[in-house]
Amino acid sequence: MRINLTGVPETLFITLRIRAIETKRPDAAIIDPYATEILEQIEFEESPKNKVSEASQTGTIIRTIILDEIINDFLHQHPQGCVVNLGCGLDARCKRLSLNDCQWFDIDVEETIEIRKHFFEETPFCKMIAKSMFDYSWMDTIPKDQPTLFISEGVMMYFEEKDIRALFCEIAKQFKSAEIAFDTISRWAVRNYKLHPDVKKYNAPFKWGITDSKEIENWHAGIRIIKEYYYANYLKNRWPLLMKIMMKLYPPFMKSFRVLQLKLQ
Repeated sequence: MRINLTGVPETLFITLRIRAIETKRPDAAIIDPYATEILEQIEFEESPKNKVSEASQTGTIIRTIILDEIINDFLHQHPQGCVVNLGCGLDARCKRLSLNDCQWFDIDVEETIEIRKHFFEETPFCKMIAKSMFDYSWMDTIPKDQPTLFISEGVMMYFEEKDIRALFCEIAKQFKSAEIAFDTISRWAVRNYKLHPDVKKYNAPFKWGITDSKEIENWHAGIRIIKEYYYANYLKNRWPLLMKIMMKLYPPFMKSFRVLQLKLQ
């Protein structure tokens, strides 16, 4: 199967490749057989995009581990809760994790969902919504009467702050006592996105980052930060030497890449 995507949607292949590569490693930190199966069915032209750096490999797997933990903890507390995956790409968490009676919604733009339907089927508990996350009409589909966790992975940094802010405020307005978990980067990382060994290969520059996470609490009176998870604290033996040196010589760099978990009140 040949797939033609450009811009931000095309970056889903970064995560897909990394999870497939990780699954085959003898020291794999996560196992995602679905990523491997999907990748084997897609035809790619010879390109530098077909390879990923060790830094991206480590960072992406770390954020996968963190978000998996957050989802599992949420579903342990709310077995019949609801999880909404914003900008889902070809993420296989709906099959890879034990969801039990959880309601799961995968949301992405129409071109991505059309591709996704070649590899995933909807079930009574797992639905796909072909809409941009900035088209708030998708919120009408999500139950408002049960605990809800919104997740997003490898997505938010590609959009303007004003759009992310408006999205979070609308979620906070419509979903009381929900949670949001997503990965973010610092403003330094945004300014220097061309140094990223993999993102620089795509026509999808970073547009939003945040250095002081507390700023998000000023976006809406109901938003509170529960926890920040720093990549530097995970898989320390896997980081490339250059990354280890930068973390040691420039401590703020350690906080440039993290997952934020928010509570909506």
